[in-house]
Amino acid sequence: MLTRTDSLVVETLYGELLAVLGSLALQMDELYAALRDQQRAVVSRDLQGLGAAVHGQGRLVRLIHELEEKRRELCRRISGLSDPPPVSKLAEGFGEPGRTQLKEAARRVRESAGRVESLKSQNSFLLERARSLVSGQLQLMLELTRINRNVYEESGKKSRKANLVKVFDKKI
Repeated sequence: MLTRTDSLVVETLYGELLAVLGSLALQMDELYAALRDQQRAVVSRDLQGLGAAVHGQGRLVRLIHELEEKRRELCRRISGLSDPPPVSKLAEGFGEPGRTQLKEAARRVRESAGRVESLKSQNSFLLERARSLVSGQLQLMLELTRINRNVYEESGKKSRKANLVKVFDKKI
């Protein structure tokens, strides 16, 4: 049986857990927006926008990881178990309206994470296609350069103009 002190501790942890779940959902929504920005940058070939989107994603992923660790720790402390249960299972131990609030917060996080995962898959596909197209264009340019090296003038001498084609590589 819980003492009054134990009950107050659980209430405090419950409030913290709700706040963490709310923050997790918000950060997931921000990550979704950053992924959308990345997609726009890839489609419009905006290298600066792509770099900014990727940088923002890194920051958000670190924050989401920290919030997830905090969520796991709170679930551990509330349940008293070393392996934290899912929030939906943990919610069963609370009465109303706590149960409904926890389940709703967990549902929102799951939905946000699902949207992020879906858009991440789309972006991976787009980036792979873009990489493939760039690789194909580079191969074509290299082949043209190879062909161009063997150009001869009417005199039979190798043409100096043959070496004008250059391939540049820029790492992003």
